[in-house]
Parts: sequence; structure tokens; C-alpha cells
Amino acid sequence: MGCICSKGNEENDVKSNTFFSGLESAESWIYELQEKQILLLLKDWPLPIFSKQTPDNPPPFTILLKHLIQANKWPTDEEASFEVLKYIDKIWETLYPSDILELQHLPFIAADNGTRLATPASLFTHLSINLSPLASKLSPRYLPYVKILKELGVEDMLSISCAMKILHNSFGRLNPKQLHAVIELLRFLCDKLQTSNIPSWELELVVPDDSCMLVPPNTCVYIDPYGSRYVDFIDSSNLRFVHHDVSERLCLAFRIRKLSNVVMEELDYVEHLETPEEGSLVAIRQKLLSRQFQVAVSTVVNNFSRITSSSTNPDFPTLQTSLVFVAKTLKFVQRIYTRFWLLPNFVDITNVSNNFGSSQRAFYYVDRSRTCMLIAQGGPNYIPVVDLVALVVSHVLGSPVPLPIGSLFLCPQDSESALVNILRLPSHERVMRGTGLLGKHLLSRDEMKVLHTVTPLVTLFAKGEIVAWRKRKGGKLRYGRIPEGVRLGQAFCRFNIETSPGMITTIISSHVFRFRGFDRHQGSSTVKTDNIISSMQVQGANQTKQEKSESATIEAKTTSSQTTLQCRICLTREIDTTLLPCGHVLCCTCTSHVTRCPICGVQLSKTMKLYWP
Repeated sequence: MGCICSKGNEENDVKSNTFFSGLESAESWIYELQEKQILLLLKDWPLPIFSKQTPDNPPPFTILLKHLIQANKWPTDEEASFEVLKYIDKIWETLYPSDILELQHLPFIAADNGTRLATPASLFTHLSINLSPLASKLSPRYLPYVKILKELGVEDMLSISCAMKILHNSFGRLNPKQLHAVIELLRFLCDKLQTSNIPSWELELVVPDDSCMLVPPNTCVYIDPYGSRYVDFIDSSNLRFVHHDVSERLCLAFRIRKLSNVVMEELDYVEHLETPEEGSLVAIRQKLLSRQFQVAVSTVVNNFSRITSSSTNPDFPTLQTSLVFVAKTLKFVQRIYTRFWLLPNFVDITNVSNNFGSSQRAFYYVDRSRTCMLIAQGGPNYIPVVDLVALVVSHVLGSPVPLPIGSLFLCPQDSESALVNILRLPSHERVMRGTGLLGKHLLSRDEMKVLHTVTPLVTLFAKGEIVAWRKRKGGKLRYGRIPEGVRLGQAFCRFNIETSPGMITTIISSHVFRFRGFDRHQGSSTVKTDNIISSMQVQGANQTKQEKSESATIEAKTTSSQTTLQCRICLTREIDTTLLPCGHVLCCTCTSHVTRCPICGVQLSKTMKLYWP
């Protein structure tokens, strides 16, 4: 009996194994067929699964989904993305929530003029700032399917929550274009937090550090004016600096710590301080106690506080009290030895690789409580003592920059105010004298200096640069100014311009023009601003048509040669590397930081060195 049962079980097992092996072979056959179909579909892209479509026999959604997973192999073609959306619109009612969830995380929409494929969650119907490649504005061609796209994650406009989501979706080391987009997001968040009641510490913000990695703000420090003199004398291996493109305004808004607040300078070898004769100190004290000197210093402080936008602008009684305190506290010594301690654990981070041994020899010292003020007379001869006294006074008065008051200690008594007028120190009125023309039509002399040539794909505008702008194509040009330094990475994008005093307007880049003679590599707009403002006020002879034609030809040749030889990303180094397979060219430094071409977005396979003849 047992044998009969055993024999029956064996027969059932054989049938079962035959059935399951048949299923496995059928599944493998179906899988191979689908793989061949996908490869076939990839071959005839941009019309992959729709070329043989009929109204009665549409391709299944599973095939489309597998095809979208292979999106990194596509050419970035808007026509292909448009066909996919057209197909999704037809079968939208038949999709399950799980299908929609999968579509939200797949990059299949061509963005940034067809240079890359983006996920729906990284697209916006209205976007006033350039966030490529982290986010982009939706192409107008996709507007017929905006309802479906919003279901897939497309947002109307940038908000705090969207900006936070984009930041946290950025992983790894940022390339130059990604870094620019992150800085723009941080500026947007800073502006929004100032107008809302949400404190910055409630948001899980991330900021780029000096190695272009996104880290929490409380783990970074930024180099403030007072802490800048510490950098060369400390071991920074225990510190993480925020990226230098993050401005001080952003650092203060996001509560990033100052270097001067986390590093403390302390006297070393206090018992060996030698006090020399105080003959020169008597004259300096008399100057500090002189009212004429105090009035002159007050004038200098007021002028520089307007330029540097310093929040610490002491009134005259406070300034007078501070100068009297400096006169009573200041001492001269032969040598000053200091050490640097990292707070709050008091870790010694003094750089021991310098020529002074284990301690740092300083020229002057002011403690945190400002009760000890020392100046070393044993320093080099090329640093006058009065300049060291000026540094101490600037430190005590809270000026972020050294005040040019050293010459006031050397002038005759009661002639300090006259000396300030002779020095022609920068004043608020002189720096802002051209703001009255912002928003007004260009003068005839300045119209000849406008550059109407096509700007490079990557363009830099410096903070404070005077530009020409117009409201619409063919409109009259007006004066404007760049409120914040901006880097444009696209041919047509929008950025902010001060169109009238205190009025910021977003204008498309094709309606903004440079003036002839601006050096984009200076990093400062002082020279350009002074030239334009002077041309606004000084009348001169008009150029002839031949002179204008010759100057335009020379400038076009110069611009063409600079654009050809310089890297389009950093605009400082010469191109010496070719990216394959796209063939675009960059410098070797920018090439080492990217895995995709920053110009067309193609995945890089290798690079090739260029050698110029």
C-alpha cells in the first residue's frame, strides 16, 4: 500500500516539475522577447513604441515603463518626451497609483533646451531664477499636458518646501553648475525666511562647504573680516569652511558661525613681555584724546560704514569713549607671542610649521574683552607703528575693514579734518552719485558704448556693474545696475536688475547689455562703474561712423579670441581638454569635477588632452 502511494507521489512530482519548468521557460521566453523588443524600440527612437501603434492595439504600459527606465540611453529629444506624454494622456485613466508613483521618479522630460532629461518633480511652470541642472522651467510645448504633469509632481512655482526638497535630493560632490543652482536656492530661501515667520533653525538646511559637499550649516564656519588674519596661522584640519560663494548675508541668515567666534587668540609667554620706552606712545595718546582727531575718525567711520553696509556704526559719544579707552589701555612691547585655541574644547590649533616655532609672533594683539591692547615695536620696518595703531582702533570700533587713519597720527595738531578732505576718502554720495539715472534713457554718448554682440553661453555679471536694459524687443535702452553678482549658464534666462533706485526687477538676459570696456575677469565693478558714471556727466565729442565701425570690429575680434580660448565654465583658464563623446572643450580643472558634460549634459566616457600649436 505504501509502495502504491509512493509511486503515485512520484508521478505527481514529475508532472509538477514539468509544469513549473514549462512556466519558467515561458517566463524566460517572454522576458527575452521583451528585452529584444526594448532593444528594438531603443533603436528607432524618438518614435520607439508608437511607430507600429494602431488605435485598436496600443503598446502595453509595462513596455513603456521599461523603456523609460532606460532613459539615460536616450538622446535628449523634446519630440520623444512629447510623444511619451501624448501616450500617457491616452491611457491615464487606466493607470494604477503605483504606476503614477513610478513615473514621478523617472527622468523622461527634456529640459534646459533639450540638454538633459528631468523628472517631473524637478520642473516648474513658473521659475524666475536659473536652477539648472537641479530644476528647470517647463517648456511651453508641454502646457497641453500640464494637468497630468502636475499629477506627476510638476509645481506651479518655487516655494520653501520645494527648495528644501531640491536641496536634499542633491547628493555627492557638486559640479560648477550644480553649485551655482544651490547658491541660487540658498538666496531664495534667505529672502523667503526674512518675509516669513519661519526661523532658519527649524528647516533642515544644507550648505556647500569648501569641497563642494552639502553639509548642515552648524558644522561649518565662514571667514569673517576679523578671522581672516587667523587663516595663515592655524591648523584648519579640525575646521570645515563654508564655500566662498556663500555670502556673509547668507551665513548670518543661516546661523553659520564666524571663524573669529570659534577660534580664540591668546597671549603666550606673558611673563617675557618687555615694555620699551614710551616716548612715541605719548604722542599717539595725545592724538587719541584730541577732539579734532576724534571728529576726523568719526567722518572716516561714517563713510566706510555706508560702503561696507556695516551694522556697527557708533555715534560720536560712543566713538569718543572708545578712543579715550584705547589711549589709556594701549601699550608697546618688544615681542608678542600668541596661540590659537579652538572653542569650546580649547584645542591648540596653532600652525607649528611656520618659522616662529610652536607659537605665533604677532604684530598687535587685542583680547576678547578689549582690556589688553598691545603693539609690537620689534616688527619689520616696512610696517609703520601708526598703521598698527590704526588696526587696533579699527578693531575696537568694530569696523570690518582697516580704517585709513594712520596718516592722522602724523599730521600737525588740529589739521586732521583738513587732511580727511584732502585724502578724498570714498563717501556715500560719491559712490551713489549715479543712482539718479537708474531707470532713465541712455545718454547719446553712452548709447555708442553698448555691446550688442552675442554674449557667451556662460556670462558673469559683477555686483554693482552698470548695464543697459530694455522692457521689450525694440524698446529704448535704460540704465540699470546688477545688485548681486550673477553667473548665467543659459542663453536665455531671467535674473534681477536694479531698474530704479531701490527697485529690483527680473529681466530676461537677452534684454540686458554690457557697456564697452568692462573687464569681466576683474572681480570688481569699481572701475566700470566710475567710467560709466563719469560718461553720464561729462560731455565729449561724438565718434564718426568710421571710428565706431573700427572699434566694433576690434572688440568683436578680441571677444571672439577670448571666448574661443577660455573655458566656458570658469572663464579664467585656457581650454586644454576635450570631452568625449560630445566633443565640447573645457579646462582640465573644470573637467576633473564633472562626470557629465556641463554644456550638453551627455555622460562622459573619457577625456582627451589638447595641445595648441
